[in-house]
Amino acid sequence: MSKMILILVVGAFITYGIVNITSNDNVTNATENAADNYSLTKARNIANSTAEMILANLGDNINWRVTSPVTVNVLGGETIYKVEDAFFNGDSLIKISILGNYFNNLKTVTIYTLRNLKSPGFLPVNMYAPVTTNNNILTAGTITVDGRDHTMAGALIPNKGTWGIWTTKTFTQKGASSIGGTFYTAGVGTDIAPTKVGYMPVVAQNQTYPGGFPTTPEEVLGGISNGFDKDRLKIIAQRGIYGSQYVTDPTNLKYPLKGITYVEITDSMMDCSVEATGAGILIVHNKSLTASIKNINAGTFRGLIIADDIVHIQTTIIGAIFSLTPSPSEGNAIGLGNGSVLYSNEAIKEATEFAATHNFGWRKKRVAIKYWFE
Repeated sequence: MSKMILILVVGAFITYGIVNITSNDNVTNATENAADNYSLTKARNIANSTAEMILANLGDNINWRVTSPVTVNVLGGETIYKVEDAFFNGDSLIKISILGNYFNNLKTVTIYTLRNLKSPGFLPVNMYAPVTTNNNILTAGTITVDGRDHTMAGALIPNKGTWGIWTTKTFTQKGASSIGGTFYTAGVGTDIAPTKVGYMPVVAQNQTYPGGFPTTPEEVLGGISNGFDKDRLKIIAQRGIYGSQYVTDPTNLKYPLKGITYVEITDSMMDCSVEATGAGILIVHNKSLTASIKNINAGTFRGLIIADDIVHIQTTIIGAIFSLTPSPSEGNAIGLGNGSVLYSNEAIKEATEFAATHNFGWRKKRVAIKYWFE
């Protein structure tokens, strides 16, 4: 009987030992698996974080390349990456190669993106003329406003233009100022060269702006429905992309103007004298609609000028201008000198192409990803 008890006790100890060893092995394996899984997850996070950083850089500058491997410390590990031009599956693309490393646990990510990331330029839906205002407007001196279509270089494109003047109030023509444009009958355009008299066929007065006249630059470009929510253009300018500028003092501007130039003038400093040399979108605006751009002189500007109040155009503008205020600071004298405003579909589309391409809210990613391999 005692031998049987002894055998049972010994057997129990042996069984316990086997179970305990097995249990310890399971715990050890589970711990090791958890550690390996954690390390692999960290390596993947390192690689994907690097991918997002690279895509952001390419969004700011599509010509950015890193052809020699670069090593960077990220999230407690390291990443090695390259950005280079490559052909893949018959396409000419940008190849992003990434190796994430967390304590010798490796994760690779390979991404191919399109090389041409520009969004198409567009004509704002309700931009009707080279000069659009929400106030009474007067031209004098020898200023020329021409709604006939022109190239970026100022060459005439026959019978493809628009109104010379479009305003919600009235227009008065004085001095030697001249107005031209394209008059349409049954959809067929007929150009009317700038003239001191007989302007009425290409001038639209006492008009009603659909949905109410814009009060922000973003609304001029179509607002939220076109992807331009509140302060979107200011945000792009503040990032300084491709020479864009944001200033509160116009004397700090650098020339030639590029991209989006945003001058936000406070009520206590309302006047802005600008050398209109450059291209893109020039904005002079504040929330009170009291920011005035006066004496636009020197050089040639190609693109779109949006300002609360525009006074005394004395240079060449190829594109269009848009005045937001219903109460101009100096009555209604938009031009008293010898400047000219030449409507240009091409210049406007070039300017809006830049705005749409770099509009961060317009699409979730500014880089068009074709393939992503992990």
